[in-house]
Amino acid sequence: LIWPSPNGIGVMDQALYDQTVNVAIEGGVLSAAPDAGAFRTDLAAAALEGIDGDTTGAGFSKISVELNPGGE
Repeated sequence: LIWPSPNGIGVMDQALYDQTVNVAIEGGVLSAAPDAGAFRTDLAAAALEGIDGDTTGAGFSKISVELNPGGE
């Protein structure tokens, strides 16, 4: 959900938001869906306008990380 982010970092996908709401309702976390104004992309879109760098993760590639016991 975070990276890569095809819509731009910080921009939530409507379908994934709807899925989260449905799971929360079915699981009893929410009693009803939030009002329509709860889902917004305008603020993130405005923030992305001022960024020239890669905001979608198009150049992202996973790296291998070795985990050591105790974090050393």
